[in-house]
Amino acid sequence: AMLKVFSGPLFSMLIAVVELSGSACEVYEVSNLLWACVQYQKAAFHADPVGLVGLSSPPAFVAADYNSLACILCGCFAHGQLDGIKTSVLVSAFTSTAAVIQQSEFKRMLLNNFRDVLRRRLTELSELQRKLVFGPKRMSA
Repeated sequence: AMLKVFSGPLFSMLIAVVELSGSACEVYEVSNLLWACVQYQKAAFHADPVGLVGLSSPPAFVAADYNSLACILCGCFAHGQLDGIKTSVLVSAFTSTAAVIQQSEFKRMLLNNFRDVLRRRLTELSELQRKLVFGPKRMSA
């Protein structure tokens, strides 16, 4: 994504490789993949914003890609494992999940799990990170 190479088949292949290799990937690598997927969606939207008017999310990924991302997230960011993950990785995964995963009960549950862990780490979060995770209301440390 940093190279601005946004190829749908390439991203689908990356998602498939990470899904297949599952536990071989570090959580920061999965978080980086999610961030790259967000960048890909943004590029797809900016490439054709007129064709996307009225859509709930850009059609950058096919349903199988979203399902694969959900499986990857489920494996990497299971609730019991979140406490051992660096705060910066959790914030990145939270914001990317919020942006790239389609609305679902799974997404709501995962974001709430991230919030639960990050709430215990308020002193580690910047004011901007607190707003991103918890909304515009002021969260005290």
